[in-house]
Amino acid sequence: MRNDVKSLRAGIFSEIIIVFLPLTMLLIYQTVSDITVSDRLADTHRLLAASSSAYQRYRLFVNGVVDAIDTGRVSEDAVHNLEHTTVELRSITTGDRSSDFSSLAARTNALLAHLRKDRSFGKVLPLRDTINGIDADLSALAAQCDETNRQMILENINSTQSRKIMVFTALALGALVTLALIVMLIRHVTRFELVLRESEERMRVMFESINAGIVLIDCDNNSIVDVNPTALRLHGGTKEELIGHPSERLFHGDNVRTDPEHEEGKAIDISKGVLSLCNGERLPVLESVNYVAINGRRYMLKSFVDLSKQMTLETELLAAKEAAEAASRAKSIFLASMSHEIRTPMNAIIGYAQLLRREGNLAPQQGQYLNVINNSGEHLLKLINDILEMSKIESGTVNLTPVPFNFHNLLHDVESLFADRARQKKLRFDVRLQGEVPVVLDADEMKVRQVLINMIGNALKFTDEGTIAVTVSSSTDSPDKERDTYGETAITVDVEDSGMGISAEEADQVFALFEQTESGRRRIGGTGLGMPISRQFARLMGGDLFLVRGEPGIGSAFRFVFRAKALDLAEFKQPAVDERFFWRIIPDEKEWRVLVVDDQENNRSLLSHMLTRAGFAVREADGGIDGVAQFRAWLPDIVLMDILMPDMDGYEALRQIKATAEGGVTPVIAVTASVMMDEHQKALDLGFDGFIMKPVSMECLFEEIRRLTNVAYLYDDSRSSGDAAAEILPPWVDRLTTLPDALLGAMRDALEAGDIASLRGLIEQIGESEPIPAEALRRLVDSYSYDELTTLLAGGDARYASA
Repeated sequence: MRNDVKSLRAGIFSEIIIVFLPLTMLLIYQTVSDITVSDRLADTHRLLAASSSAYQRYRLFVNGVVDAIDTGRVSEDAVHNLEHTTVELRSITTGDRSSDFSSLAARTNALLAHLRKDRSFGKVLPLRDTINGIDADLSALAAQCDETNRQMILENINSTQSRKIMVFTALALGALVTLALIVMLIRHVTRFELVLRESEERMRVMFESINAGIVLIDCDNNSIVDVNPTALRLHGGTKEELIGHPSERLFHGDNVRTDPEHEEGKAIDISKGVLSLCNGERLPVLESVNYVAINGRRYMLKSFVDLSKQMTLETELLAAKEAAEAASRAKSIFLASMSHEIRTPMNAIIGYAQLLRREGNLAPQQGQYLNVINNSGEHLLKLINDILEMSKIESGTVNLTPVPFNFHNLLHDVESLFADRARQKKLRFDVRLQGEVPVVLDADEMKVRQVLINMIGNALKFTDEGTIAVTVSSSTDSPDKERDTYGETAITVDVEDSGMGISAEEADQVFALFEQTESGRRRIGGTGLGMPISRQFARLMGGDLFLVRGEPGIGSAFRFVFRAKALDLAEFKQPAVDERFFWRIIPDEKEWRVLVVDDQENNRSLLSHMLTRAGFAVREADGGIDGVAQFRAWLPDIVLMDILMPDMDGYEALRQIKATAEGGVTPVIAVTASVMMDEHQKALDLGFDGFIMKPVSMECLFEEIRRLTNVAYLYDDSRSSGDAAAEILPPWVDRLTTLPDALLGAMRDALEAGDIASLRGLIEQIGESEPIPAEALRRLVDSYSYDELTTLLAGGDARYASA
């Protein structure tokens, strides 16, 4: 519509210009011509008048000179006439004859100067030729001016006739053009009316067809001016019932706003409202309000759409969301409860296994049984942890905990973890760095370690012969020399094996929850969670884990990429780790009292045995109420508190203990099997001084006690907490000296050559006669304690002899 109107306006304007431009030019030309002729006639008439006046005055002067024959002297009047003649001649300064007038004026002025000196006839008589010459010239000049004036008059008469003809012609042409213009205007007006009708029809179709209610309201009297069919359909009434009536009849609680700051044509409000239906019901709508002006009068244009279906859908979606959240909470509670119920007996199983493994008089077969118990318990815990970890990932509550760590050391640890298993399967296992790989990274060390263990563990599991190659590379941004740091670094770890391989059809199953490939189903073990969890960890660290290639019978290759910040090695300090083997508290220490509060007798008994054997004085409480009472009566130095207890939970017991003067300075450690995602932080936030997860690790327990108190321990320097063999190594190291020298020599040679398989065979020979030393040596081999083996086989070690 707007474009059509602009087009019509442009067309009319251009035609008016085309018609009136020539007429205007003609009129301008005629006017200029008239002005020019008038100016020329005025100049000619002025010359004629001046020349005639000057000639008449000069003739009077000549007559005065003639009268001087009788009087003997030129009269004063004759001189005045000569002066007027000079003035008249001097007044002519323009025109073609201006120079002639100037010359005559000079001659008359010279004659006048002579007469003013002497007017006697005798003095004038010699000037008769000058006087007669001026008279003749002036007469001829006046005659010429008269002739010029007469010619100009004739020319003006002729040009006037021509101009009349041109004017009549222009008028006739103007009339024709005006007629043509009227015809064109009528045509344009007709076209304009057609455009307006089409525009009105389009607007009417839009107004009536749009799938939204539209109502026009007069702002002055708040009455409805017009409504569209959609508004009528939603309302259920007729136009007569609405038009002319207040807007409250249609809009529930409507109040027309007439704020002056609201600009016309702009939406000032988009909100939910209520539409009053003709049957008395109310309909929820989403409405938009605009102010418009029509012929200087302000109106409010209100449009609205039905929200009833959307609100019903929102209600259903909200109910579904609440149901899903309830299901998620129920799943989390179930998983937490299941884990708690499993961890509670597992705490006793693994804990007592730890205690038994510390006994020095175990037979080799008993040690193997304990290993089976311990390994089975650890496997079950890993399965539980995997399920819980996946649940955390699905709920989006897994967070990164970046810390600076030595990446090269981590790779070495992982390599050491799998090296012996690879040698047992006679596989070539190689971990190598490609290019410059940063030594120190700022990333989540535990998640990086878990992904690497899952990848390499799978490769080792499904490879029976050939090689497993781990290649580590990096792509680092430009270094920041000012901070001695590197930019974001992409670390890439490729794990390739020559194992059973993966078919293309099974590639997606590798990362699916609880799914296993055909090769995986042929191998015992595994939950189908390791790789999915690893992929989620990789993506959480800004990278990914994916299958690069896989071919059944040939092998497979996986790539793990994660992003980390590279740090300067010179500024990194490796955290000190006390690897000494804890034995007990020093004998001359004061009596350290520990109160164990737990509603499960097995858990209390286990902790009591651990602590009593370490030299602590222990009391047990079977619940929160009993625990608070015993604390007040006994005043222990440390409290180990379970959280979930039936009579009084650990949080309330903690609050009551901390409310006492003694409890304010007594460390209280939470010991729980709960695995709720925020349980650890919640316990610390609510006042617990430490936190230990069940099953309880002896090393973690004693280290947490040491951290919170100044208790001093005795350590067995001959063994370390990470030395699995030392846990059951008997004190009879001197029995090795009774072995044949040839056998000891063969073992030393196998150890120096790195022939672990031969070394194991020789140890089996020892086991036939000396089972306990053989078991100790076997455990040293399993834990890669090659330095200790070298010392023992070289002739014994005093550290072991004193154990």
